[in-house]
Amino acid sequence: MALGLVAFHLTAWILCHPFALRPLFALLRRVRPVAVIGSSVLLANGADAREVLKRFDDFTLGEVLSPRMTWGPFLLTIDWRDQHDRERALFQSMVAPEADVRRIRALAAKTCEQALAEAKQGYDGRRQIDVVQQMCELVVVAIAESYFGIPTARADVAHTGRLLREIAGIAMVMPPQGSARDARAKAAIAELTHHIEETVGQRALRVVPAPLSPVDPAASLLERLVTAARATDKPVWLDDDFVRRYVAGLAATGGATIVRATTNALYEILRRPRALRLAVAAAEALDQAERAVVRFEGEGSTSAGRRADAAALLGTRRDELRQILYEGLRFRPMLPLLLRYTPRDTLLAKGTSRQRLIRAGMSVVAAPMAVMFDPAQFAAPGTFLHTRSLDDYVHFGFGPRTCFGKYVADTAMLEIARSLLCLPGLTLAEGWGGTLDYDGPVANSLTLTFAQFQSSAQTG
Repeated sequence: MALGLVAFHLTAWILCHPFALRPLFALLRRVRPVAVIGSSVLLANGADAREVLKRFDDFTLGEVLSPRMTWGPFLLTIDWRDQHDRERALFQSMVAPEADVRRIRALAAKTCEQALAEAKQGYDGRRQIDVVQQMCELVVVAIAESYFGIPTARADVAHTGRLLREIAGIAMVMPPQGSARDARAKAAIAELTHHIEETVGQRALRVVPAPLSPVDPAASLLERLVTAARATDKPVWLDDDFVRRYVAGLAATGGATIVRATTNALYEILRRPRALRLAVAAAEALDQAERAVVRFEGEGSTSAGRRADAAALLGTRRDELRQILYEGLRFRPMLPLLLRYTPRDTLLAKGTSRQRLIRAGMSVVAAPMAVMFDPAQFAAPGTFLHTRSLDDYVHFGFGPRTCFGKYVADTAMLEIARSLLCLPGLTLAEGWGGTLDYDGPVANSLTLTFAQFQSSAQTG
């Protein structure tokens, strides 16, 4: 147990504080870009890491993740390519891309506005907010309830946030069997599973079987899946248990992604004065562009061309802020290390000086940190450059297993960051509160202060 706890905390520390990996990968790129350590392979070259993430059949994920997905099989753990593609295609058919993004954005914006209003009233003029517990987790619960379709457990937002946090933790790093953390995680999974099963059952009673049809954008993801599971022409594997497993998986992994991505990016930006100035300017420009679109939509006399130009500018402004957030996140990725399993002997980096046979049964570490700090992949990797192509980053994975829920996490992260960056005088709190604190592998708190509170009319 003691050794297990040490290994757990060490792994969690590396995932949350990956700065030590940069010099390690820099050294290995020179002396041993494909380093075999026991039964594991550590890749220091960015091109090799991308290759592993791209080769679905030769480097699998089920062996690595199945023990952590204790609520049952999920898209991430399926290594049978045909079934993975079928289930991914089904999920894609359940999404209304434009409508869902607008819905998630509106949910995040409303939740952030309420959180900032409460921060003003609750701290007697101190103007501070815990980004994790008083904003990110509130947004996660709001999205889980309204978009995923999971009602708030016990009608308690804070409790639901803790449930999702515990489940996210075990999905990233397995705690030792029998430890207090293991017991908490299993209790959280059992409660959330039962909660979702009840919700699925209640929704199913309202569904009249009919052929599969286009999704209703106003329905939750759970409602869409339940309806599909009752369709007369549904796949045989689509049933209520599938709905429960997949909704639980999306809520757990998606919630963790939103929290880690947002807090990690903001923390790294706030530590860099130039990056903070760029981010504030980008957030304010985004606000102005959004207000212009709203104004033009309310003016019947505005030409279609002018509205189209305003909408295009709004998209550009969103990408400009997204670039800054992605660059901040590069220095502290959501998951700096990604694992894959080798089911059969396979050749890596064929035709290069790094070519090596990876033996069956070996684990391969394909690290986003290795990709995003390899000079051959990212010019001047030690410099904060906010003009890099968004397509170069691997924050949401790479290849056929690119994160399905990216549209959810990306939209929520952008909205949370925008709402905070528009506050004047935003800075990290003094002392320990202004450091990014973790509970095992999950973000626990990050306190920011601001000079004054802005009303909803000012924040747009």
